[in-house]
Amino acid sequence: MAFQAQPRAHAHAHAIILPFPTQGHIIPALKFAETLTSQGFIITFVCAEHRIARIRKSHASGLSPRIRLIGLPDEVPVAEQDVDQGSDSLLLAIRIAENMAPAFEQTVNGLIEDAQKESSIPPPLCIISDFYVSWSQDTANKFKIPRYVFYPSPCSCLALMLYLPHLIEQGIVPLAPDARDIVIPGLPPMDGSDMPESWKQNSFMKERRDFSFRNLFKLHESSGILVNTFYELEGEAIDAASTEAINPNKVPIYALGPILPSKFFRGEPIDQQAFIQTDNECLQWLNAQAPSSVLFISFGSIAILSIRQIQEIAKALDACQQAFLWILRLPTSATDQSTLFPEGFLSRTHNRGLIISTWAPQLLILSHPSTGGFMSHCGWNSTLESISSGVPILPLPLFAEQHMNSRMVINQFKVGVKLQRGADGVAENENVEIAVMELMQGEEGRAARRRARALKEQAARAVSEAGSSHKALDAFIQAATITHTQT
Repeated sequence: MAFQAQPRAHAHAHAIILPFPTQGHIIPALKFAETLTSQGFIITFVCAEHRIARIRKSHASGLSPRIRLIGLPDEVPVAEQDVDQGSDSLLLAIRIAENMAPAFEQTVNGLIEDAQKESSIPPPLCIISDFYVSWSQDTANKFKIPRYVFYPSPCSCLALMLYLPHLIEQGIVPLAPDARDIVIPGLPPMDGSDMPESWKQNSFMKERRDFSFRNLFKLHESSGILVNTFYELEGEAIDAASTEAINPNKVPIYALGPILPSKFFRGEPIDQQAFIQTDNECLQWLNAQAPSSVLFISFGSIAILSIRQIQEIAKALDACQQAFLWILRLPTSATDQSTLFPEGFLSRTHNRGLIISTWAPQLLILSHPSTGGFMSHCGWNSTLESISSGVPILPLPLFAEQHMNSRMVINQFKVGVKLQRGADGVAENENVEIAVMELMQGEEGRAARRRARALKEQAARAVSEAGSSHKALDAFIQAATITHTQT
């Protein structure tokens, strides 16, 4: 049973959760809030006001009553509140995150004062905040509350981030254009070409690099780091990140993922109200398809493919006659779907393909019996959801740590098939067709599917009552409780 409820064990525990204000960070943080409520916690979930408004709208009846939502003023114009795509949305999130500190401090102070007046709501025992809002460490220090970092990316990336001061001291970062092997103690060499673009010399993203580094240095000051992974998947990285060579302050690492609804691991129907913001057209369409026959295509909530890459994928799907469900975010230059595809593509594929330009319930799609493969940007949430669903991956990484994730999917986890790309980063239709056919029908794809299904079982065991992630959750709760008692 996944994270079995213990409502009396921590009935007087109150935690504040503060995510970075983008969808890819909010979703796992909100799921972790639900996990803690199953252990009896009261959660105060704090984020930018426009993000809290969206949570209230999309999770109207799906949230635990033990989760309290608080929005911080963000001054986001109404016209920008639904923007969640492209680099502009990330820059907006950075600006919002940097400006939330004063309001957050006032919120924490208010929660403490309210607890002194109202005994039914205990004072917060800890702050759990995203690694990209590290100014919350100063707030935690001011109120003598332990701060735990919520890290929604793989532990291999965490090890790299913890080792960053050494890489800077050695002159390795910022990275030279020809940088290749980046050596992290206890881990296989990492390819410099997989590093975030902002880490490279002469990068036009220096402002983003400064923001990233400023936050990552604060990892070493926290009381612990909560990572959305599990030991059976990333044991080597978890062990390495815990060593003094990488982690000189010996900040505890708690691997307590995959952070997904407990009903999912128990094989019970997931409350669709908590996930679906639109109709369930895609689920009805999947119901009519053969088992493991559909290629699911999605690239996350921010990335927008170039028109050329969209057309190359379309040509490949047309040529190989593959059934597909494609969540497609329209480029700003496109007026509608018909302007993106080769002539006649939509009519030729309407019986075996479905294209949706709005939000779709990814976890429900991945766990559907008809889904047989996932063409993905390899964001960590998507990667973990695919592995936890037993679905192999065809990586098409785009930015951030996605290139590292892609390499791990293929070489380390062995749940993916490689897609060849040109020097310009575009995967041409011939290569897409070869990779799709291999993933869905080839021997390499069958091996990746077997491995994904084996990891699915290991993920379920990890969050079971005797599993590694459940033990990590218990260890974190015990540490937070003891630390708070001693302050």
